Amino acid sequence: MADIDETVALLDLLKNISHFCANYSYFSQGYIFIEKSSTSKKLHMIRMQDLKTSLRKHGVGLLPTAVNAAYMLIRNKLQTFLNFLSEDTVRFQIQRFLNELDAEKSSTDSKRKPSYKASWALILLTNLSKTVAESENGAGRTVASGTVSGSIAEEIPLTYVDKFRSIITQIGNAISLVRMLCQAARDNGYTRQDLFPKSKST
Repeated sequence: MADIDETVALLDLLKNISHFCANYSYFSQGYIFIEKSSTSKKLHMIRMQDLKTSLRKHGVGLLPTAVNAAYMLIRNKLQTFLNFLSEDTVRFQIQRFLNELDAEKSSTDSKRKPSYKASWALILLTNLSKTVAESENGAGRTVASGTVSGSIAEEIPLTYVDKFRSIITQIGNAISLVRMLCQAARDNGYTRQDLFPKSKST
């Protein structure tokens, strides 16, 4: 692995935060973002120290830009997630169990309080795992399959569970990036008032 150039990484990252959140994995115990794959022989990683150096060079004014970029990405991803939930395939799978739940609530024979059963969630997960989701850009998941002559990149269509997992992961990456930047700023000696001058102290 190779450390990314911290003098340009943060600026480039914020310009295309959606690409960053989709192509990096966050290691929470080490506070490190690691590139998932690369066309080169090296994978880049972004450490807390890299963010500290970048903030010292460019100033804490980058934080509002990072927060706004993360907010826009999270808002778009949440809207995409809601769009998936509103699709007929997903809505039908969820509604069938909600109908059963309503039937249990209206039944006078039930002595236990009606609740969403774990077995329903398992059936829902299994069914959605078998269903291929319509991709926004027609792309799937690319994997490498071994052959005698080497490896061949093979594209596998994404299921609904794959898409859900991808969206949630990207939202988590955006939140983690902002948290790391705030921590890097505090480690550099900035106070809360320096980071968010318009906020009132409590």
